[in-house]
Amino acid sequence: MINFKKFIGKILNIDRLHHHIDLKKFNYEEKELIKLICYKNQQINLLNYKEKNLYKTINFKFFFKEILQILKKAITSFLISINFFKKQKSVIKDKVDIIFICSIGPLSLKDTIPIINSFSKKIILVDKPYRIFKDYKKIFKNTKIINIRDYFNINDYFLSFVKTIIFLFKFKLFNNGQTYFLENVITTFNFFLRIKIYKNIVKNIQSNKIFIDRGDGQGINFFLTEFKKKSKKNKIFSYGINGLALGNDLISAHYLYSNLDYLFCYGYLDRDFIMNLFKQSKFKLLKHPKKILTVGSVRNYPLKIKNFQKKKGKFKKNFNFLYLKSNPNLYKKIDNECFEKFCLFIRKNFPKSKIYVKERPVGNKNIDISKSNIPLIKKNLINPKNIFTNVNLSPEDTFKNIDFVVGTHTSAMSQAIYFNIPTICLDKQIIISSLSKFFCSIYIESIDQIEDYKNIIIRVGNNKILKNKNKNYMFKNVKKNPYLGMLNIINKVKIN
Repeated sequence: MINFKKFIGKILNIDRLHHHIDLKKFNYEEKELIKLICYKNQQINLLNYKEKNLYKTINFKFFFKEILQILKKAITSFLISINFFKKQKSVIKDKVDIIFICSIGPLSLKDTIPIINSFSKKIILVDKPYRIFKDYKKIFKNTKIINIRDYFNINDYFLSFVKTIIFLFKFKLFNNGQTYFLENVITTFNFFLRIKIYKNIVKNIQSNKIFIDRGDGQGINFFLTEFKKKSKKNKIFSYGINGLALGNDLISAHYLYSNLDYLFCYGYLDRDFIMNLFKQSKFKLLKHPKKILTVGSVRNYPLKIKNFQKKKGKFKKNFNFLYLKSNPNLYKKIDNECFEKFCLFIRKNFPKSKIYVKERPVGNKNIDISKSNIPLIKKNLINPKNIFTNVNLSPEDTFKNIDFVVGTHTSAMSQAIYFNIPTICLDKQIIISSLSKFFCSIYIESIDQIEDYKNIIIRVGNNKILKNKNKNYMFKNVKKNPYLGMLNIINKVKIN
């Protein structure tokens, strides 16, 4: 079994900023902001994982892009504010049964759409650019959707700027830990830009229940705290979409799923992991969920596993491999390195095999072939016709006629495990995200040792009956769609 203590120790080793902050010197609003700063600090530590000096290695391209976005929003808000013929948006009073918060993009809502559609009196909150907001409106027609960004005005930007300067000066006084200053500026500014709007929503929209897919890293945690302050009887529900222990969300799960009343998850792996994570974490502002319930996977349930089973045939030494691309920025671009070495290994040892590639979606638009794949195409290691770039394609849509699903740290690997498809997880002895690697058919701990696995791949590839004994530990086996079980619990919770 998994050594949770050792594994979680690696996660918390890049999440130590809170140990250096004197929390007693900050008010409750500032403490909510500190949660975000610590979360962002951990995220950048992850991007720079394995560097000798984390704080000297900063993704400046990302920061400058964020600054340009802030300036763009500021100019837009100013132009709106001087348009005297356009009324300033305000939150209209309303009463609903439940508020849904969608932090995950429209393309990743398979797990939550059935739950959201089960309520008629609801409001959906999002915090997205307009091009993505439009996609939410296409999915949830005739539903009131509030986009936080529609309510910014020039005064909010000015006040946020002033509060940012004041807070960062105070933060410098009462924090002796190393941080990323530019990221702190962006995080603080974005936080203060939103809190007035969150307060207005809590004040004007009456509801006793909130369902959130996960924290957003923008300040939604402040909204949840305000919601609970309004009435201690109010309840907050969440669902660990894609498996909270099966992908990169695992790294920050104690931030994304803290201070909840009910947390629904795929299976016992998620439950055991999150319980151990909160137990080992010493960040007092992050409270563990009051109830953690295993319910199964909504997105997987309607699909029949037998449709993905391999057909009996002759013994073979060449296979169809599907490589699922992961976030290329993590672990010093390990995904690109592993993919290239894997392609070279296949050309040498399985020359008649085919390699299919599922590109990683970015945003909500169809993507081109990634730049990292172009050199491999020129070397004839992969065929551009075998690369899936359509963002509307889910991983399970590409599994047909595939013998092996291959990847590094993407949560989509767990989809293949669910459907009993042989999996190969590639590593370089540094990946700390995604527990799914421990449940793959073949786990190659170091990509440089892949040559040792040729015969194992042949043996697993010809095994017509693949049974993963631990699959039911990852995914709870249920007899009805899991969303019905969650819906039953949400409706049963009475607010007295």
